[in-house]
Amino acid sequence: MNNIEQIQWTKGRLKLSAFVLFIQYLDYNSLQWRSLKKELSTTKLQLKVVKTRSIKKSLDGTPYGLLSQVFSGPMAIIFAKEEVPFSSLITAINLLMKKEKIQIIGGIYNNQVFFPSKLNELTNLPSQE
Repeated sequence: MNNIEQIQWTKGRLKLSAFVLFIQYLDYNSLQWRSLKKELSTTKLQLKVVKTRSIKKSLDGTPYGLLSQVFSGPMAIIFAKEEVPFSSLITAINLLMKKEKIQIIGGIYNNQVFFPSKLNELTNLPSQE
């Protein structure tokens, strides 16, 4: 996928997703990615490794442009479609927090930008499902 295709793909995913998590990673190999994707797929979440520059360009001119200021280094995005329950977001955040080589940089939920401290607060909310 070239840069323009990746930007268009990311913009489309931002519009279609119920929530999005932006993560930074360090030294992840293909076996670790497969394992993480498998863990996330049980909650119907999709993970895509993307170029940081492409994410930043995808967010330009959107209400989420503020997020791109904190992006640096290798990035990946986790997407969820509308029908995916909120509990899947909580599961993903908890799973990612246990990974040593991954850091959650931010997220988008309900058209609002969330930085890690707010995402932590979400994980502590009582279940409404």
